[in-house]
Amino acid sequence: MFSIVETSITLMCILALKVYYFQVFATEYSLICKISNYRKPYICFMDGVTMGFGIGLSGHGRFRVITERTILAMPENGIGLFPDVGFAYISARGPGRGAVGAYLGMTGKKISTPADALYMGLGTHYVPSGTMPMLKEALLCTNLYCSEFLQVKFPSILVPCYCYLLFFREAIENLMYISASSSNDPDKDVLDLLDYYRREPESDSLLKMLLPQIVSCFTNKSVHETIKELKGHQQSSDSPVADWANDALVGLGKGAPFSLCITQRHFSKVAEAFENKDSYLSKLMGVMRDEFRIATRTSIRRDFAEGVRAVLVDKDQLDAVVLDTKDLHLVQHQSSEFMVCDANPKWCPSSLENVDMTEVESIFEPLPPENELNV
Repeated sequence: MFSIVETSITLMCILALKVYYFQVFATEYSLICKISNYRKPYICFMDGVTMGFGIGLSGHGRFRVITERTILAMPENGIGLFPDVGFAYISARGPGRGAVGAYLGMTGKKISTPADALYMGLGTHYVPSGTMPMLKEALLCTNLYCSEFLQVKFPSILVPCYCYLLFFREAIENLMYISASSSNDPDKDVLDLLDYYRREPESDSLLKMLLPQIVSCFTNKSVHETIKELKGHQQSSDSPVADWANDALVGLGKGAPFSLCITQRHFSKVAEAFENKDSYLSKLMGVMRDEFRIATRTSIRRDFAEGVRAVLVDKDQLDAVVLDTKDLHLVQHQSSEFMVCDANPKWCPSSLENVDMTEVESIFEPLPPENELNV
């Protein structure tokens, strides 16, 4: 009797979580689509850590301001999900025809230099953090006017505004100005101001320097093929290349094997569709519909709960996990002694060779019409 009650409660909890995740992802992804089509100037300040949904809120905006303090990443594979928020769409339009974005998404590696952020296309303007207060004040004092907007009715807003995001301050302000001296082109007014404050990065892009290696490892290859290529680059006599390959393998080792396969498949599909204008994946709304299917299914898998537990709750995630039981990925612990991981998180499946690719493909299948993302 107890087991029946326990099973019933478990099923009810899963159903409740599924409903909750449907609501969360539907709201999140719909907002991303609105941001990408937003008619008024949309200015994002990324003066600090911008990860996950932070990239969703900023990466599809028209003006994306970064500083030397900006840190960008999509680490979702490490908690048993996948890099979502339309990052695959951004990647397909980035360098290497999606390869650089696939590398960042699969490994969860951080972008921590202005040059790399600009090269990847996540930033449009580099402004030193010391001049950010002056830029914000200048934006507040700028008169933005466009007669065209006066013909468009917005909820409780009848005149133009511009919206900017201050991450980690949860501030979204709508500012309304009308001035006879404006250019009648708010986008141009904002662009001129950002161009005035922008500076060139002091260092070159490491991602650009490593582009040939990134393309060879992450262009439409299976995860197994990517690992094989990276192991070859580990033996390179070029120290930066060898270090990069080793670092990439460590990053892959932290991701759930199932999530890695999902990510590789998703990013490859979106990259392949980039030049095919007839493909639904060539448009952001199509990508977000696909990601809604993936997210609502992966979020109720065991990996997500286990990843959150290990990374965010108990914080007992080890440096890496076994990628393939045929070729054990060894990890160096603080004792400087190499040993095989008793892996945390405990993924299901625990290795790439045990991932059922039929199950991976099923994650992309359409949902019932009433459950699809409506954008």
